[in-house]
Amino acid sequence: MKEPLEYLHRNWTLQDHIDPDVVGSGLRGRAVSVFARLTFRVLGPYLREERELLARVVRMNDALARRCDELAQVVADRQVAEAENDARLAVWLSDGPRRTDR
Repeated sequence: MKEPLEYLHRNWTLQDHIDPDVVGSGLRGRAVSVFARLTFRVLGPYLREERELLARVVRMNDALARRCDELAQVVADRQVAEAENDARLAVWLSDGPRRTDR
């Protein structure tokens, strides 16, 4: 279950700018760069909201994972306590009831 959370932590951010090295140089590179800047300028508010939403989803998943771990520990502790009670009961039953007849 850890792999999906680790993936979320590594990849939750969306790209909000263009990398000039990817675009290249020359007329085509400039055109792509201008188009990308315009696109990111128009979509910027949406991308920021989307990023905030994803950040909240990641934080919520972390909180749920911690809570699940806590509950799993509670269940495990209760199972251990129940097994100890069952063992004591088995010993008591195997010894038989003790009579206090006088």
